[in-house]
Amino acid sequence: MLIPEGLVPSHGDDVAIEIRNERHVLKVSQKELAEIVGCSQSALSRLERGAQGIDSSLICKVAEVMDLNLLGTISPPRITSVAVGMRRLLQEDPPDTSLAFRILSRFTGQWRTLANASDKLEAVSTRPLSTSDQRFDALLAGYVEHLCVTDEIQAPAWVYLNAYYLERFWWRTPLASMRAIEMAETPGALSNRKVFTSARSLESV
Repeated sequence: MLIPEGLVPSHGDDVAIEIRNERHVLKVSQKELAEIVGCSQSALSRLERGAQGIDSSLICKVAEVMDLNLLGTISPPRITSVAVGMRRLLQEDPPDTSLAFRILSRFTGQWRTLANASDKLEAVSTRPLSTSDQRFDALLAGYVEHLCVTDEIQAPAWVYLNAYYLERFWWRTPLASMRAIEMAETPGALSNRKVFTSARSLESV
């Protein structure tokens, strides 16, 4: 989590406004956010209105999914942060896909610095927001699965949801002549989703 539950500040008007404003900036509907967080839309609506009696764990979950640091402390690496960063870039006109790939590469470096399996699982356990592009959603889920399999960690259940599998092939390289090489170097966790890019290309920033 971005913030320990016991340290969550009062979820009055300030927190409610910050959550509501950030949701609007990211162009996320209440329905979509509620589905990702795992709560009812009415509970999320009450939170955004600053209602009393909201479970602090819900505030923590929303803060993590939306990459909100309510305490202003240094946060550990989280796949939720990667998804939010990608979403911002992919909603630009035109979308900055190159930098979106670099954000995932940066996360790979952060993942390697985590000391133990529990820290790594914590970094990817929460289902992230959609990046706003299903191809990048599949990329994100497949790469999380790849990292977990490589480090012999049980991948989180969210990566296996149908939303993270493509119907058509997606190649990172625009060059048809390079696709045979890219196919051979793509981890199974990605190729199973019809996403083709080598693990090596995602590990270099």
